[in-house]
Amino acid sequence: MQRIGDLASALLSRHASLSLEDMSGLILEHKDKYGCDESHIPWILRCFVAKGMIIPTLKKGSVTLTLAPTYKARENQRKFSATIAGELESLSQRVRYIIDHGPTVGTYRENLLQNSLRKHLPERYHIATGFIYGLKKQIDLLIYDRIDYAPLFREGDLVIVPQESVRAVIEVKTNLTTDNLRSALECLHLVSLFDDKQPPFFKGIFAFESDLAKDKLYKTIADFYTNYHAQAQGAPGELICSPFQHLTCMCVDKKAFAFTKYRRNENQRLTPHLYSKQSVTELESQSSFFIQSLLSYLKHGGMKPFKIDYMDQMLGEDTYTTKIKDLRHGDDSWGAYFAVDEGDEDQVYIDEMESLILSAQNWIEGYDNFGAA
Repeated sequence: MQRIGDLASALLSRHASLSLEDMSGLILEHKDKYGCDESHIPWILRCFVAKGMIIPTLKKGSVTLTLAPTYKARENQRKFSATIAGELESLSQRVRYIIDHGPTVGTYRENLLQNSLRKHLPERYHIATGFIYGLKKQIDLLIYDRIDYAPLFREGDLVIVPQESVRAVIEVKTNLTTDNLRSALECLHLVSLFDDKQPPFFKGIFAFESDLAKDKLYKTIADFYTNYHAQAQGAPGELICSPFQHLTCMCVDKKAFAFTKYRRNENQRLTPHLYSKQSVTELESQSSFFIQSLLSYLKHGGMKPFKIDYMDQMLGEDTYTTKIKDLRHGDDSWGAYFAVDEGDEDQVYIDEMESLILSAQNWIEGYDNFGAA
């Protein structure tokens, strides 16, 4: 019930006031998440009125609900979590007013994102543009451990670093199109071959804008990994054959956010799934989601596991997640499962892969230190 109360608070903050019927309808849109039906909603709302969270007003036979002043501070925290997008938007548009040269705007925005992310990074890590040693492809933004590893080359913010030092790789796009989204995914696939997965590093795409609908963006990502027939005909795309050999998350500022997470399928095999995340009340939280996801990969040592979920705590029930697709849909014989299916390995090989996936995912989500039993 507390989670529904948090959602009700967010809705009233967004709409200022709602009729009892409208509030019930908006909550029911998420009934599967909370396990409630239409008959429960009026009774739950009465509890919030008794608690002093919601103020009801009877006018012309209709009940109108508003948020109590004492609960508005909670909503200010929620709005704060979405201010990163506003900062990036205002700064990135400034150069557009005086110049329309695409490469210059792209470089400026890349530097803008780099400076914005630098404010949030732990001191251990450095952000730059450059190369992973052994890989010829230049990385737009590269985050590496500068305490335990020295770059092989550094001149300003151009670096060449050993692959063991890498903690995050980010492809930056001014305007995300179908073609450059696919090329960014190709780049991340290539980069993933240098990931020792101890633990895995972050592989992200950040775009300042896109003319594509968010559902089209999500479908392009899903098709890149799962449209096996098109890949066989030479279309862009890569089959996921190893854990974490894929995108971590994609963000279009103020528009779209998608991420990957491992779940067991109907055969109880772990497979990577693609999800979207968004705000119930249309807060522009996408950049905040991106930074939180990035920070969850930038943890080092420590006696206790810890969750980097400050944005989730602030946003609360205003955020909801939607499954887009199993990225091994129709063929879960991958990685260790494939080796065992082919008779090349035994069950121990599967146990080792599953242990790696679950340990890494628990570490990312802040439940355990990496490798903890």
